[in-house]
Amino acid sequence: MHRVEAGGEAFELAAGGEASRVVEAGVYEGGCELWECALDLVEWLAAHRVLSGATILELGCGRGLPGLWCLRRGARRVVFSDYDPDVLQRYTRLDAARVSVGKSRFYGGDWRGLPAALREDGFGKFDLILSAETAYREDTTWSLVECIADTLAARGEAIVATKRYYFGCGGGVAALEAEVGRVDRLCCEVVWSAEDGRSNVRDIVRLYWRGE
Repeated sequence: MHRVEAGGEAFELAAGGEASRVVEAGVYEGGCELWECALDLVEWLAAHRVLSGATILELGCGRGLPGLWCLRRGARRVVFSDYDPDVLQRYTRLDAARVSVGKSRFYGGDWRGLPAALREDGFGKFDLILSAETAYREDTTWSLVECIADTLAARGEAIVATKRYYFGCGGGVAALEAEVGRVDRLCCEVVWSAEDGRSNVRDIVRLYWRGE
């Protein structure tokens, strides 16, 4: 087990390792890593949001720490989604079962098919969508934004924790903002940043519907 503390909560996570399925280079490199922006996201939520009764979708969840934290803080339902179903099965599902029974669902696969799969299973739009370290490739950021637009409730918000720029991949905040601009009435704003002058700047971006 691996102990992690974030947002005032302590979690015992299943020990990490290589996923049994080989990930696709240039398409999915997440594996079972716990990325630093996921920790940023949890800390920001702890300081700024009350989640009791909320319905939550975590996109590109990997280990799913933000979603696990939401379960601890009273979310009504958390849906964990990741490209690699093996990570969900071997790690995320086990960790969620230790936090809360019966409040989680899991979907493996590409973002492009997720909204339809959720609708087929009777899910409506989500109050809160979370995502960390997923806007790292310029050529896949549109799929992320499109999925958010298709699953975000009229008065909901999406919180995306990301590096400001991913060197060699082209993703980051500018790429995210550009894709958000393609969706009518979808807006975004940077609500938090961390810059130490030595490592990559980290930002948290809030997406919401204009006029709601």
